[in-house]
Amino acid sequence: SIPVKIDPDFLIDSIVELRFRESINSELVLGEAHSLLRQNGYRYLPGSMKSEDGKTALIKGAVLYSDVLKISFQSNSIIFNHNKEYPTWQYFKSNLMDAYKIIVDQGRIFSKPFRIGLRYINAFAELDVYEIINPKFAISIPTFNLTGTHVKTEIVTPDHRIVLNLGNGFSVAGAKRSIIDIDIIKELGEAHFFQIDELDAALDAVHGQEKELMFKHLLSEEYLKTLNVVFQ
Repeated sequence: SIPVKIDPDFLIDSIVELRFRESINSELVLGEAHSLLRQNGYRYLPGSMKSEDGKTALIKGAVLYSDVLKISFQSNSIIFNHNKEYPTWQYFKSNLMDAYKIIVDQGRIFSKPFRIGLRYINAFAELDVYEIINPKFAISIPTFNLTGTHVKTEIVTPDHRIVLNLGNGFSVAGAKRSIIDIDIIKELGEAHFFQIDELDAALDAVHGQEKELMFKHLLSEEYLKTLNVVFQ
Protein backbone atom coordinates (compact mmCIF):
# COMPACT_ATOMS: atom_id res chain seq x y z
CA SER A 1 0.00 0.00 0.00
CA ILE A 2 1.04 3.61 -0.54
CA PRO A 3 1.73 5.85 2.49
CA VAL A 4 -0.44 8.91 3.03
CA LYS A 5 2.11 10.76 5.14
CA ILE A 6 5.71 10.62 6.31
CA ASP A 7 7.18 12.05 9.49
CA PRO A 8 9.09 14.26 9.34
CA ASP A 9 7.20 15.84 6.44
CA PHE A 10 9.50 17.56 3.95
CA LEU A 11 6.75 19.29 1.97
CA ILE A 12 7.42 23.04 1.74
CA ASP A 13 4.81 23.97 -0.86
CA SER A 14 1.76 22.49 -2.55
CA ILE A 15 0.23 24.26 -5.52
CA VAL A 16 -2.94 23.58 -7.47
CA GLU A 17 -3.36 25.58 -10.66
CA LEU A 18 -6.64 25.54 -12.57
CA ARG A 19 -6.24 26.93 -16.07
CA PHE A 20 -9.16 28.23 -18.11
CA ARG A 21 -9.97 29.10 -21.70
CA GLU A 22 -11.26 32.55 -20.69
CA SER A 23 -8.93 35.49 -20.01
CA ILE A 24 -9.60 38.09 -17.33
CA ASN A 25 -8.07 41.19 -15.80
CA SER A 26 -6.44 39.54 -12.79
CA GLU A 27 -6.09 42.84 -10.90
CA LEU A 28 -9.80 43.67 -11.13
CA VAL A 29 -11.04 40.16 -10.36
CA LEU A 30 -9.16 39.98 -7.06
CA GLY A 31 -11.49 42.53 -5.44
CA GLU A 32 -14.57 40.74 -6.73
CA ALA A 33 -13.28 37.39 -5.48
CA HIS A 34 -12.53 38.92 -2.08
CA SER A 35 -16.08 40.24 -1.73
CA LEU A 36 -17.40 36.76 -2.53
CA LEU A 37 -15.03 34.87 -0.21
CA ARG A 38 -14.93 37.29 2.71
CA GLN A 39 -17.88 35.52 4.34
CA ASN A 40 -15.77 32.33 4.33
CA GLY A 41 -12.98 33.98 6.31
CA TYR A 42 -10.72 35.05 3.43
CA ARG A 43 -8.64 38.17 3.90
CA TYR A 44 -6.88 40.36 1.36
CA LEU A 45 -3.12 40.75 1.34
CA PRO A 46 -1.94 43.48 -1.04
CA GLY A 47 1.16 43.04 -3.14
CA SER A 48 4.33 44.32 -1.52
CA MET A 49 6.49 46.87 -3.29
CA LYS A 50 10.23 47.39 -3.30
CA SER A 51 11.94 50.61 -4.35
CA GLU A 52 15.43 50.64 -5.84
CA ASP A 53 17.12 53.66 -7.43
CA GLY A 54 13.86 55.57 -7.49
CA LYS A 55 12.03 52.76 -9.29
CA THR A 56 9.23 50.77 -7.68
CA ALA A 57 8.83 47.09 -8.47
CA LEU A 58 6.22 44.55 -7.40
CA ILE A 59 8.02 41.79 -5.51
CA LYS A 60 5.03 39.84 -4.25
CA GLY A 61 1.59 39.71 -5.84
CA ALA A 62 -1.65 40.30 -3.99
CA VAL A 63 -3.42 37.21 -2.63
CA LEU A 64 -6.51 36.15 -0.74
CA TYR A 65 -5.79 33.94 2.22
CA SER A 66 -7.53 31.92 4.91
CA ASP A 67 -6.13 29.69 7.63
CA VAL A 68 -5.80 26.91 5.03
CA LEU A 69 -5.32 28.44 1.57
CA LYS A 70 -3.73 31.27 -0.35
CA ILE A 71 -5.46 32.15 -3.63
CA SER A 72 -4.01 34.24 -6.45
CA PHE A 73 -5.10 34.94 -10.02
CA GLN A 74 -3.41 35.21 -13.38
CA SER A 75 -5.02 36.17 -16.67
CA ASN A 76 -6.36 32.64 -17.30
CA SER A 77 -5.80 30.71 -14.07
CA ILE A 78 -6.51 30.42 -10.36
CA ILE A 79 -3.62 29.30 -8.17
CA PHE A 80 -4.21 27.71 -4.76
CA ASN A 81 -1.37 27.22 -2.26
CA HIS A 82 -1.55 25.78 1.22
CA ASN A 83 -1.09 28.44 3.89
CA LYS A 84 1.30 27.67 6.77
CA GLU A 85 1.34 23.98 7.69
CA TYR A 86 0.08 21.57 5.04
CA PRO A 87 -3.23 19.94 6.02
CA THR A 88 -4.38 16.54 4.79
CA TRP A 89 -5.09 16.28 1.06
CA GLN A 90 -8.83 15.86 1.62
CA TYR A 91 -8.99 18.99 3.80
CA PHE A 92 -6.87 20.96 1.33
CA LYS A 93 -9.04 19.84 -1.61
CA SER A 94 -12.29 20.43 0.30
CA ASN A 95 -11.36 24.06 1.05
CA LEU A 96 -10.15 24.53 -2.52
CA MET A 97 -13.41 23.20 -3.99
CA ASP A 98 -15.53 25.30 -1.61
CA ALA A 99 -13.71 28.47 -2.71
CA TYR A 100 -13.81 27.45 -6.36
CA LYS A 101 -17.57 26.84 -6.31
CA ILE A 102 -18.15 30.31 -4.87
CA ILE A 103 -15.90 31.94 -7.47
CA VAL A 104 -17.52 30.02 -10.35
CA ASP A 105 -21.15 29.64 -9.26
CA GLN A 106 -21.66 33.03 -7.59
CA GLY A 107 -19.02 35.19 -9.19
CA ARG A 108 -18.86 33.57 -12.61
CA ILE A 109 -15.29 34.85 -12.78
CA PHE A 110 -14.14 31.67 -14.51
CA SER A 111 -16.28 28.77 -15.68
CA LYS A 112 -14.39 26.43 -18.02
CA PRO A 113 -11.27 24.80 -16.53
CA PHE A 114 -9.50 22.60 -19.07
CA ARG A 115 -6.17 22.02 -17.31
CA ILE A 116 -5.24 20.95 -13.77
CA GLY A 117 -1.76 21.11 -12.32
CA LEU A 118 -0.78 19.74 -8.90
CA ARG A 119 2.76 20.52 -7.78
CA TYR A 120 4.42 19.29 -4.60
CA ILE A 121 7.85 20.63 -3.62
CA ASN A 122 9.80 18.70 -0.98
CA ALA A 123 13.04 20.03 0.56
CA PHE A 124 15.54 17.83 2.38
CA ALA A 125 18.32 19.15 4.61
CA GLU A 126 21.73 17.47 4.79
CA LEU A 127 20.77 14.79 2.25
CA ASP A 128 21.92 14.00 -1.26
CA VAL A 129 18.64 13.50 -3.09
CA TYR A 130 20.25 10.99 -5.44
CA GLU A 131 21.09 8.74 -2.47
CA ILE A 132 17.48 8.39 -1.28
CA ILE A 133 15.75 7.58 -4.59
CA ASN A 134 15.52 4.40 -6.65
CA PRO A 135 16.71 5.84 -9.99
CA LYS A 136 20.41 6.35 -9.32
CA PHE A 137 22.26 9.23 -10.91
CA ALA A 138 25.88 10.16 -10.32
CA ILE A 139 28.55 12.31 -11.88
CA SER A 140 32.21 12.26 -10.99
CA ILE A 141 34.51 15.17 -11.77
CA PRO A 142 37.39 14.67 -9.37
CA THR A 143 39.10 17.99 -10.16
CA PHE A 144 36.20 20.10 -8.90
CA ASN A 145 33.86 20.36 -5.91
CA LEU A 146 30.35 19.45 -7.04
CA THR A 147 28.01 22.10 -5.59
CA GLY A 148 24.76 21.12 -7.25
CA THR A 149 23.20 18.66 -9.70
CA HIS A 150 19.76 19.37 -11.17
CA VAL A 151 17.91 16.82 -13.33
CA LYS A 152 14.57 17.47 -15.07
CA THR A 153 12.53 14.55 -16.40
CA GLU A 154 9.20 14.62 -18.26
CA ILE A 155 6.97 11.54 -18.27
CA VAL A 156 3.76 11.04 -20.25
CA THR A 157 1.18 8.51 -19.06
CA PRO A 158 -2.19 7.78 -20.72
CA ASP A 159 -3.83 10.30 -18.35
CA HIS A 160 -1.19 12.75 -17.17
CA ARG A 161 1.99 14.60 -18.00
CA ILE A 162 4.54 14.56 -15.18
CA VAL A 163 7.39 17.03 -14.77
CA LEU A 164 9.91 15.81 -12.21
CA ASN A 165 12.76 18.01 -10.97
CA LEU A 166 15.45 16.56 -8.72
CA GLY A 167 18.38 18.53 -7.43
CA ASN A 168 20.97 19.32 -4.82
CA GLY A 169 22.25 22.73 -3.83
CA PHE A 170 19.00 24.70 -4.02
CA SER A 171 18.71 27.76 -1.79
CA VAL A 172 15.60 27.48 0.43
CA ALA A 173 15.03 30.10 3.14
CA GLY A 174 18.72 30.95 3.10
CA ALA A 175 19.96 27.35 3.41
CA LYS A 176 21.09 24.74 0.90
CA ARG A 177 18.56 21.96 0.38
CA SER A 178 17.94 18.96 -1.83
CA ILE A 179 14.67 19.14 -3.76
CA ILE A 180 12.09 16.70 -5.11
CA ASP A 181 9.64 18.76 -7.17
CA ILE A 182 6.75 16.87 -8.80
CA ASP A 183 4.23 18.55 -11.12
CA ILE A 184 1.31 16.40 -12.34
CA ILE A 185 -0.76 17.86 -15.19
CA LYS A 186 -4.15 16.75 -16.53
CA GLU A 187 -5.28 18.55 -19.67
CA LEU A 188 -8.44 18.10 -21.73
CA GLY A 189 -8.58 18.45 -25.49
CA GLU A 190 -9.75 21.38 -27.55
CA ALA A 191 -13.13 22.84 -26.49
CA HIS A 192 -13.53 20.42 -23.54
CA PHE A 193 -13.53 21.41 -19.89
CA PHE A 194 -14.12 19.94 -16.43
CA GLN A 195 -17.55 20.04 -14.81
CA ILE A 196 -17.58 20.39 -11.01
CA ASP A 197 -17.84 16.66 -10.27
CA GLU A 198 -15.22 15.86 -12.92
CA LEU A 199 -12.87 18.43 -11.43
CA ASP A 200 -13.16 16.87 -7.97
CA ALA A 201 -12.40 13.39 -9.33
CA ALA A 202 -9.55 14.67 -11.53
CA LEU A 203 -7.90 16.36 -8.54
CA ASP A 204 -7.99 13.06 -6.64
CA ALA A 205 -6.53 11.30 -9.66
CA VAL A 206 -3.55 13.66 -10.05
CA HIS A 207 -2.95 13.48 -6.29
CA GLY A 208 -3.00 9.68 -6.45
CA GLN A 209 -0.50 9.76 -9.32
CA GLU A 210 1.79 12.02 -7.29
CA LYS A 211 1.66 9.74 -4.25
CA GLU A 212 2.32 6.64 -6.34
CA LEU A 213 5.32 8.24 -8.04
CA MET A 214 6.78 9.56 -4.77
CA PHE A 215 6.32 6.51 -2.55
CA LYS A 216 6.16 3.55 -4.92
CA HIS A 217 8.70 4.49 -7.58
CA LEU A 218 10.91 7.32 -6.33
CA LEU A 219 11.88 7.11 -2.66
CA SER A 220 13.87 3.99 -1.87
CA GLU A 221 12.60 1.40 0.63
CA GLU A 222 15.80 1.85 2.64
CA TYR A 223 15.13 5.56 3.05
CA LEU A 224 11.43 5.10 3.87
CA LYS A 225 12.43 2.73 6.69
CA THR A 226 14.23 5.64 8.39
CA LEU A 227 10.97 7.64 8.58
CA ASN A 228 7.71 7.31 10.47
CA VAL A 229 5.41 6.25 7.63
CA VAL A 230 1.65 6.59 8.02
CA PHE A 231 -0.64 4.43 5.87
CA GLN A 232 -4.35 4.93 5.12
